[in-house]
Amino acid sequence: LVFSANIIRNHVALGQIYGSIEPIIQFNGPIELQGNVVVDVASGVRIGSQQDAEDGSAALISDNLIANVEAGCGLYTFGGNVSLLNNTVYRTKGSGICIEASGDAVLNLSNNIVWPAAGLTEGLDIQRIGYGLSSTLTNNIFQTASELWDVEQNNAKLDPKFFDVENNDFHVLASSPA
Repeated sequence: LVFSANIIRNHVALGQIYGSIEPIIQFNGPIELQGNVVVDVASGVRIGSQQDAEDGSAALISDNLIANVEAGCGLYTFGGNVSLLNNTVYRTKGSGICIEASGDAVLNLSNNIVWPAAGLTEGLDIQRIGYGLSSTLTNNIFQTASELWDVEQNNAKLDPKFFDVENNDFHVLASSPA
């Protein structure tokens, strides 16, 4: 399944699931989530299931913008192999990216910007839950991350210098470390 080039904005939560607000988007099985914009929403994006963990399903999540999610993780993955590449997640509450791994899962997070709103103290920018076969966290910009990574290289804990967060313009300035 490929889910790409969609804009989801100003979504209101409809119900409860997983003990919290229902995810705005949920996919199970192999998925490519590419080039989407999810902004000013009540809940985040959820990828994967226990069955995906058992099957080793793969998820490619790239070139997405997820910003201003009111509850939970902006992007939550659970299960099989996950590659997160070139995404921007701006968090105003909760955690930015949450990855739950187990078994033979292979995780690769590269070239992402995950940044909290000014003054936000709850949650982590990148939160890994559990252990998989291998995990790589490289060339990302973030402030806080869990410490369960097999390889952690060339990450920067520097302000990405977004153009205008107040108006949801998450392009970076020429002086950005990105």
